[in-house]
Amino acid sequence: MPRLTSLFSVWALIAFAVLGLLQLFPYTGVILMVLGGALWCGLAVQAFLIGLGVEAALGRVPRFLLVVPLAAYAGYYVMYLQQTREIHAKAEQLRASNPSLVLPFDPTQHSLVLPQMHAQLVAGHYDVPMTYELTRISSRRDSSHIACSIASSARTPLLRRRDSALNDPALHSASSRRCE
Repeated sequence: MPRLTSLFSVWALIAFAVLGLLQLFPYTGVILMVLGGALWCGLAVQAFLIGLGVEAALGRVPRFLLVVPLAAYAGYYVMYLQQTREIHAKAEQLRASNPSLVLPFDPTQHSLVLPQMHAQLVAGHYDVPMTYELTRISSRRDSSHIACSIASSARTPLLRRRDSALNDPALHSASSRRCE
């Protein structure tokens, strides 16, 4: 068996320990932070684990030490898979509690109520036949996105019509519409 000082994994472990200890002190810690000390520590740990695995496989160190890198990487992937399952479970829970389709939007049946800047953008870039812009209601501006039927929107004095076929604001009509 070779001397400990001739083993790559030992030097990688020493580098990890030194970098970790230097990060504890304020002056050297700030310098290492600027130089990416945490990344260097991660690199040193990976070098130690891979080096120990290679040295154990080659017989330079006792073979039972091959368990150390295998256990570290196996533990990582077990935690990775567990977290993936938790993420999928949480996504399903959110999907069940917050359905994405509250009202099926049909551009021939519904319109959108948006602030002026967004109304012009949506009407010009998407296949929405018309959008509506809210006018000032006392001192409050409402910027909610509201979907309403065109038949029920014929009664509102608060909304101005924006046709998507006409992108020039000067050509837009100012007919009254209301969503109820």
